[in-house]
Amino acid sequence: GIVVLGINRAHAKNSFSKNLVKMLSKAVDALKSDKKVRTVIVRSEVPGIFCA
Repeated sequence: GIVVLGINRAHAKNSFSKNLVKMLSKAVDALKSDKKVRTVIVRSEVPGIFCA
C-alpha cells in the first residue's frame, strides 16, 4: 500500500527541525516492519510550500 506523511509547520515554512527529523525517522522505522507498505510519500500540508 501507499502511506502519505504530511508536514505541517506553517509557522516555520516546513523547515526541518531536529524534532521533525526525529519524528519522520520514527514514522519510517515503524513502517519498515509493515510488509503491506510499498510506497511512502512525504508531502506538505502547507499550501504553496514544501520545505524552507
